[in-house]
Amino acid sequence: MGFKNHLGVFTDPERVLIDARFLSSLPERELRSGFAEIIKHGLIQDAAYFYSLSSRSDWKSQDWPTLIQHSVRIKQAVVTADPKEQGLRRILNFGHTIGHAVESHFLETDEPLLHGEAIAVGMIAEAFLSWKHTGLSAEALQLITHYLLDVFGKVALPLQEFPQLLDRCLQDKKNAGKALQLALLSDIGAALPLVHLTLTDLEESLHYYMEQTLELP
Repeated sequence: MGFKNHLGVFTDPERVLIDARFLSSLPERELRSGFAEIIKHGLIQDAAYFYSLSSRSDWKSQDWPTLIQHSVRIKQAVVTADPKEQGLRRILNFGHTIGHAVESHFLETDEPLLHGEAIAVGMIAEAFLSWKHTGLSAEALQLITHYLLDVFGKVALPLQEFPQLLDRCLQDKKNAGKALQLALLSDIGAALPLVHLTLTDLEESLHYYMEQTLELP
């Protein structure tokens, strides 16, 4: 059985090479999958960045080299401040506890999700948990939900599989034993690295996701 995010290692590369021209070689679905992480960077560290992204009518019409530079700086600053993931670095996992569980589930189906597609589900669900537990406003929750649904669409989560999805959340490496520990938002652009939750909380967040509807033009 496949799982995501069971183990992590901390090894700095000798060099990272980025050339945005290669993005033109990607199918649109793959490009959109990567865009999920860009959205996440704005949500956890830079409100103006997220608002700029969400204000565009077409997610594809981006200045990709500038976005990549900005996102790399955000991640680099977080990792430099906390190289061994003792605290702050955990905010990079926003959307990933539930997102990895969803991704793992669909890896075993005939229609697997790409990483960013699953993380978009996770960010909506975990934004709901942020509204419930860590002070995210209802307006912010609504904006995050509608924007992510607009970009990524709606994934049909199987209600009968919710127990298995929740069990996968318990496998996440960020947990302490069987204690669920998630990174959540206190506001758009601000995140808390370690919030203790229950399986009931996570189940409610999955139901929240399933209750959302796509707004058709």
